Amino acid sequence: MLTVITATTLLVSFRGSDADRVTTGSSIGASPTIAPAAQVWPQAVAKIPATAPDGWKYRPITGFGPDEILLAAESSFEKTGRLEVFNVKTAKSRILAKMPEPGGVDSYFVQDVAVSPKYIAWWGATPNTNQQWADVWVMPRSGGVPSKVIETSGMTGDIERLEVLEETIVWSVSSGGVYEIGIAGGAPHRILGSEGLHILSWPWATDVPRHSTASSKQTRLVNLVSGQAAPISVLSDAQGIRCTPVWCSFASNSGELNIQPQTAAPRQVLGMIRTRQGMEPLGNDFGLIRGRSGKSQSTSDASQEEEFSAILFHPPSGAVGGVGTESGFSFGASSSLASVIYWDADIKRTQVCSPAAGSTAPQVPAEETGSSTTHESKAEPQRPVPSLDPGARRCGTRFVGGGEELTVLNLAAIR
Repeated sequence: MLTVITATTLLVSFRGSDADRVTTGSSIGASPTIAPAAQVWPQAVAKIPATAPDGWKYRPITGFGPDEILLAAESSFEKTGRLEVFNVKTAKSRILAKMPEPGGVDSYFVQDVAVSPKYIAWWGATPNTNQQWADVWVMPRSGGVPSKVIETSGMTGDIERLEVLEETIVWSVSSGGVYEIGIAGGAPHRILGSEGLHILSWPWATDVPRHSTASSKQTRLVNLVSGQAAPISVLSDAQGIRCTPVWCSFASNSGELNIQPQTAAPRQVLGMIRTRQGMEPLGNDFGLIRGRSGKSQSTSDASQEEEFSAILFHPPSGAVGGVGTESGFSFGASSSLASVIYWDADIKRTQVCSPAAGSTAPQVPAEETGSSTTHESKAEPQRPVPSLDPGARRCGTRFVGGGEELTVLNLAAIR
């Protein structure tokens, strides 16, 4: 399902400056070395249309290669009707398949999609009901007619992450445990040693659920094929521990972001970034630090400062870039670790004011008043206070504009 990421409570500072509490819409003066992602990885950032020629909305899913993005075309909100591939070089798309919808199933929605060199797979569910039910579909990567692999309910139907392999499909469930089934269908079985684990990136699994809170601590990282357990060796006061086969990240008690390579290399302490949580693992060994992360001046003109929603960090290379805008960003609807981040750069924040209760003043745009902007993603006006002052008003923030194109960062294009 589409998740729009806006700012959450987070401590972030740059170059050792004092940390400030960041709430939705607020920002911190950032080091100018935090450049926009388009400057750091220009080959990976592109503009794509927000809608298909027939008016259906596009939702990016994952990188289909360095020059292609797999898209869901939606007839209505989060109602995927077909899969398309958009080529950022030619600015053309091609349809891979129409998405089937099972009969007799109310409130059915396609969930996240997984891609392998041979196949595309996904699951559908009824998220607006209390049922633990899902069906799993597969089709050739090149396109074609999807076929149903399984329809399942109960524990095995509570899918949180799914991946498609050479000739099998694996998925983990919300309560823990990883299941496997052949592409041709049959009965699923739980993988030995997967009890209490959740797929991170096959074959690796962790004891932290996919949608866990940032404060939860990871204690296990297990290879479900070899049985190997990767070490998780961090400070005793670590917060928000997250580990991949390549790195571990966590926040120390002092608020510094720490990166511990899964090798003999020494631990890195990134004093320029202060946070109460570690990094969220993404595809291609990247990590993301959520929250409103400040502004970075990408030009000599101070008026052209850009405000980011998060910081993208690549521990193997040390590259850092800002992603999103003041209105937030979204992850691609991939079941695997996210390889696509996207946002609408044309959405702008504005303040709208209306007469307070008891006032007869007309609605006036905030720009005409000189009043400061409130930093909220959605306006929630204060409780009206009766006033005889005809100039009394209440104000709130709205995001306006956009809808024409999306800015897409494709991690599959970064080598």
